[in-house]
Amino acid sequence: MRVIDKRSKMFWKKKRSISLYIPPKMCVGCGVCAEVCPLGIIALKYTAEDIYAVIEYPERCMECGRCQRSCSMGIIESIMK
Repeated sequence: MRVIDKRSKMFWKKKRSISLYIPPKMCVGCGVCAEVCPLGIIALKYTAEDIYAVIEYPERCMECGRCQRSCSMGIIESIMK
C-alpha cells in the first residue's frame, strides 16, 4: 500500500497536458465510462430530462484512456491544453 501512496504523490505533481471532455448532449448515460475509471472521477448526472456522464475531477485524471475505449458512442474527447 505504501508504494501506491508514494506513486500517487509523485503522480499528482505531474503537469497535465491533456484534458478529457464528455459532451453531455451526446452522452446516452450508460455509465460504462464511470465503471471502468480506475480513479472513480467520472459520475453520472441526473436532470429532469436527461442522464449523462461528467468528469468531476479532471485534474486527477491519469490519462489512461479506459473511458475513451469503453465508450460505445465514441464521444469522449481528448483536448490538448
